[in-house]
Amino acid sequence: MLRLLILPKKNGSIVSFKTVDDSKDLMIITDSGVIIRLAVDKISTMSRVTQGVKLINLKEDSIVSSTAIVDKEEIDNGSDEEESE
Repeated sequence: MLRLLILPKKNGSIVSFKTVDDSKDLMIITDSGVIIRLAVDKISTMSRVTQGVKLINLKEDSIVSSTAIVDKEEIDNGSDEEESE
């Protein structure tokens, strides 16, 4: 499959492309040390005519330095409490 991207200057540069599925998380790391972790299944998908999805707000002088796909993090809600006898 071949896809073409037309990127208007107002959208900025592409940092990375990743192929993912809903069982993963996405980590975005900035040059100033800010790290955010997003569940891939919570990110809006794009249609053919959209120009992308904004995932992070950057300060004027910050840039995204890296992205990574990681296993989904299990959230511990404290449900493993010891049962009393």
